[in-house]
This record gives sequence, structure tokens and C-alpha cells, in this order.
Amino acid sequence: MRVAVGVDIEKIERIRKLYELYGDRFVKRIFSEDEIDYLNRKADPSPHLAGMWAAKEACIKVFGRISPKEISVMHEESGKPKLVLPENVAKRVISVDVSISHTGEYAVAAVVALLVD
Repeated sequence: MRVAVGVDIEKIERIRKLYELYGDRFVKRIFSEDEIDYLNRKADPSPHLAGMWAAKEACIKVFGRISPKEISVMHEESGKPKLVLPENVAKRVISVDVSISHTGEYAVAAVVALLVD
């Protein structure tokens, strides 16, 4: 077993500009329908877009070659984020946690996983 950690930080304004420039094309390329539904419930989706994007990037740092579209960032009723991974990746995972936070300017995410070698 080994512990793997990935961290990513995104500037919210950069994600906001991408969203304004490319709209649904940007979002649908990266996020699942369930993730998009979650984002559409937010008055300002940009901080959440940035946080979920940072979580996907942190996840890629943990697991290596995986497409952001293959990773889903879901939320429990409490609001706690959780990752849904593709089966070929999940079979190597003993446990995985994700934490997402955002402020006025930045969103950051950390992923910690216990993996089978």
C-alpha cells in the first residue's frame, strides 16, 4: 500500500472567463450531467466550477493518466465532496478523500488516497 496526495489551485476569475467565453461547450467537455446540475443550482457557479476543476486536477496528480471527464465530483447531503472514479482506477483504491475550498480569488482542492501497489 501507499499514500498518494494531489493538490491543485485555480484562479476563479480564469475559470469564470473560460465559462463566459465557451459556455456549455467548456462545461460539457469536463463535467458530467450530475455535476452540471449541481453547478446550475448555484447563483454564481464560477467558484464551484473552479473548485471542482481543481479537485479533478488534484485527482489526476494522484492517479496519473485519467481524463477529467472520467472523474465525477459529487456532493453528499451535508455538502461534503466525494469522488466517483472509473472502475479501472477504483480497483486500485482502498480509500480516497477530497477537500475543496474557495475564497474570493482562488479555489483549492486536495486529494488523499490509499492505494494498492
